[in-house]
Amino acid sequence: STTDYITALAQGRITPFNHMERITRLATRNEPWGPHGSLLKELATATQSYEDCRILFQVLTERLELPPDRWRNIYKALTVIEFVVVRGSDEAVTEGRRLLPAL
Repeated sequence: STTDYITALAQGRITPFNHMERITRLATRNEPWGPHGSLLKELATATQSYEDCRILFQVLTERLELPPDRWRNIYKALTVIEFVVVRGSDEAVTEGRRLLPAL
């Protein structure tokens, strides 16, 4: 719950998500609609930064490992991967290739 999250933040047990983690989670959340085009563009542009690209693919990997009943998150993670590999940096292609055995 929100209260538990705020308490954990205050006690230093967890750190808040950074901007890249937040927008990646937003693009892959369990909602009945797909990620917005402007959000996908922002993610693709962010792959120009090595660190942001690594964070993006770390979150996407976590989403791919969710149980089957969270299929929307998994489907959206695949959608984001496809978009950023096609329209992102060379690093996004490299990270996408790294995921192939898991797919």
